[in-house]
Amino acid sequence: MKNVPQSLKKVFWIAVAALSLVCLLTGPMTFKSEDTQEFATEMIDKFADEDDDTALAIVARATVAAGLKDELVKQVPDTLKVSGSYISLYHFVSKYKNRQEVRAKDLQLHPKNRVQQFLTYLILYLINTEFQVHHDDIEQIFVIYQLSVWMVVILYLLGAVLIIFRRRLAWLPILLGGGAAFGCQIFMTQYMTNLAQREVYSKIFFSYSWPSVVGFALAVLLSCYMAACDWKVIQEKKQQKAANKQPKQEK
Repeated sequence: MKNVPQSLKKVFWIAVAALSLVCLLTGPMTFKSEDTQEFATEMIDKFADEDDDTALAIVARATVAAGLKDELVKQVPDTLKVSGSYISLYHFVSKYKNRQEVRAKDLQLHPKNRVQQFLTYLILYLINTEFQVHHDDIEQIFVIYQLSVWMVVILYLLGAVLIIFRRRLAWLPILLGGGAAFGCQIFMTQYMTNLAQREVYSKIFFSYSWPSVVGFALAVLLSCYMAACDWKVIQEKKQQKAANKQPKQEK
């Protein structure tokens, strides 16, 4: 890009930075539960054996008593998957902090029959129960997550401003923003996976997706290229100063 005008370089760098940010913010994080039928069987038996008069316990006992458990379980999809982007998770966190509960719409669950309604109610019951049990930890993580979203956006904006005014180290906030966003996704998915497998079911997984990896990779590549350009400018200035001093020494 030696003969490319500086203004076009700036546009290109800002475009790559924007693409990196979009990939990081829109890359879906996925909740996946495998062998859901086995999990549903365990949950029905668990609630059926309880002496409480909660709605789940009453429905579970009625299902077992009527001999409908196997039929109910067969209608459960063996794999359950729900996806949401980094930014949509921010809205989910905001709603949860206001209401202190998770609702079906928050998880994009739209039951169409009684079986699906029972499963939806079961999922919401388990999630809300675990959130209440680990309330302090969950609240702390959600606060850190929301702050990280704003920090990432601000760092990318700062990087764009520094690029426009051609300041050195313009690559640093972009690298920090990309690292913070990707690192937060890794932490969130691992923490939620460990919590869900320990407290709920061993075959529940949370994962980030390839757009997030692409977004982070773009931030790293762009930062490395811009850092190399800064280093080249510094070396050229050093050589120029050395060349200017040499004639004076000869005199």
